[in-house]
Amino acid sequence: MVRFLRFFKGNPELEVDTKVFVAHGTESKWKPRYFKGWDKQGSMLCYSDGKTSFSSLSNDDTNKWRRWKIAEGEHKDETNLVI
Repeated sequence: MVRFLRFFKGNPELEVDTKVFVAHGTESKWKPRYFKGWDKQGSMLCYSDGKTSFSSLSNDDTNKWRRWKIAEGEHKDETNLVI
């Protein structure tokens, strides 16, 4: 079953485990991660340490990111995806 999550008008509809890149700030290097969902404030939630929905041991095994971009080829509309 494919699950799509969308909570905010500005956030794209993404499939769980979509490949994304995340960073803490404008000077930080991009880190590859797998998308889990959106929190109530509109931040992206990703599985910790490169885990996926299959390999994550708990529902709380996530990190919050305000700066993100979708990995190339993972989404049909790749414009304006970095917040």
